[in-house]
Amino acid sequence: MVKEHIEPDRKRKASVESNEANQYLIVEIGSGDNPYWVETSEGYREKFRSDPNIQYIGIDDDESQLHLGKNLLQRENEKYDLEKTGRVHYVKAEGQKLPFADNSVSEIILRNIIGDEDDINDRKKAEMIDEVARTLKVEGILKIIE
Repeated sequence: MVKEHIEPDRKRKASVESNEANQYLIVEIGSGDNPYWVETSEGYREKFRSDPNIQYIGIDDDESQLHLGKNLLQRENEKYDLEKTGRVHYVKAEGQKLPFADNSVSEIILRNIIGDEDDINDRKKAEMIDEVARTLKVEGILKIIE
């Protein structure tokens, strides 16, 4: 469940609980109205569908954009077949204040964020990178897609 990964008060915990040791958490910062699932390979989607330990959380600071992204994925569900897994979640949060414990995220996706000159200033980008470093597991994967 998504609540297992979210820290409501953002206290910085050392790690996720041991019963979550096999969990693979993917977080997409700024998933907005066009989640990564729409553009990724079928092989990546198949790996997600077939592994019950993988969770996806799309985050954005704009709830209306999250709603549009969720609706897009639901409309395309026959093609992607991800919603029925119960492991696709959306959370309103800022990339500069990620609601996850230290070293708890296996993979973080930043898509069309670092190069965005209009909506995100350099200070916010630096804060976001600090949060990525805090939450990403040792040997975790960071995907920057521009």
